[in-house]
Amino acid sequence: MAREAVLRDNKILTSRRYNCASATAITKGTPLFLSPQGYASDAFVSSWAFIGIAHADKDAAETGNTSITCDKGAVYDCYAGDAFQAGCNVRFTAGHYVIPLTLAEITASYAVTAGVAIEASDASGAQINVVINP
Repeated sequence: MAREAVLRDNKILTSRRYNCASATAITKGTPLFLSPQGYASDAFVSSWAFIGIAHADKDAAETGNTSITCDKGAVYDCYAGDAFQAGCNVRFTAGHYVIPLTLAEITASYAVTAGVAIEASDASGAQINVVINP
């Protein structure tokens, strides 16, 4: 995928390992979500909890229940999916864009929140800094 998040500041970085499905390729910088089976997945499903950014590449040739490290609590360069102001709570969408959360989405499940945009976005596709929730 061409829109991976890029680590910019790791002063408050936290990492955690998650199991992931066999024969799954995941690229470093990919947003990951927790599937109902408890696996880290790069598949976007709006109801799945955001668990972090892939710390390293995972090769599809690996078989069995393998694992991957997810990072949170750091500043990443992300691609905006729309124009919005700094300070917005954001979530990832299909295609790895970040968009602002609505109040209804936050009320329904804060687990989908990826972080807070610390820069404004003036257009879709703009690169902005996002503090990924720790």
